[in-house]
Amino acid sequence: MVQPRGEDIFRPAWSPDGKTIFFVCLQLQATSYPRSIVAHDIESGPEKVLYRGEDIIGLAVSPTGGQLAFFAGEKERMS
Repeated sequence: MVQPRGEDIFRPAWSPDGKTIFFVCLQLQATSYPRSIVAHDIESGPEKVLYRGEDIIGLAVSPTGGQLAFFAGEKERMS
């Protein structure tokens, strides 16, 4: 049985060579910088956090696989 990791994973995007999947990870218990962009190497298995932020919207991989595009917004501040 797979144990829950305490996170939601969304916005998957494959590298052009199909060897890496990039995704946005939301840490459900985090209080600061709860979202991160993660690269998961399909062949060898390790994951690498590429970016952490408050709000990450969208994720796209360039045709060459050398760049990622995303929008990192800020939480609305109420005064």
